[in-house]
Amino acid sequence: MVARWAPSTLSPPPTPTDSTPGADRVDDMTLVSSRPRLLFLLGESRLATTEDVTHRVLAESREVLNGGSFSPEWERTLRPLGAWSYAIYHRVRDLYLIDDVAAATGLRYISVVSVGRAGECDSAAVRQAIEKAEPELIVCGGCEEVYWPLLGRLELGHELLTSVYGEPVFYSTLRTGSRQSVLLHFWHPSQGYYTKGGHHYLFKLFLHAFDALCRKRLLNCD
Repeated sequence: MVARWAPSTLSPPPTPTDSTPGADRVDDMTLVSSRPRLLFLLGESRLATTEDVTHRVLAESREVLNGGSFSPEWERTLRPLGAWSYAIYHRVRDLYLIDDVAAATGLRYISVVSVGRAGECDSAAVRQAIEKAEPELIVCGGCEEVYWPLLGRLELGHELLTSVYGEPVFYSTLRTGSRQSVLLHFWHPSQGYYTKGGHHYLFKLFLHAFDALCRKRLLNCD
């Protein structure tokens, strides 16, 4: 069994520092609690390098909060990704209540790293990116494309977390320096466009997996 762990402190999300037309909306979306620091790992079949793309994600977030919209290149990934993050930080359980401004707000709480082709990635570069982000929870956005290949590259074991809805979801733990993080086996955010049940199905499954990590005391979710 993988040892259970709960961080002694939780890192609050960054506070928006720039003035935007959406700032009042952001202020109205009062956080109900702190949540574990989140890192999303995404695969990219066209690349073999690891890259921190958080700055691009934040630029997309600012564009939406300024009254614009997500770019076609990022829309299918960032809209659901932001919704998942916002739901965790604001305890929203209904995807219908999360619009683009809320999703853009959720993106401001996370880090995002592209691991390229995970099966060929530089494990040292991935560990360095994780250490820089200091996450409590690492969501591997792609079961076959990211999670399983990374386990081999990082030499990690895995445990079954839950099998709700007939979908087995696994987790692993990774130690970087003095910090231990939980890796979650999950689907790419854009999978909601192709899977039965769509985005609402993945949204419910993601929240259930997060709740399961909390119940198992793998994360401190008070």
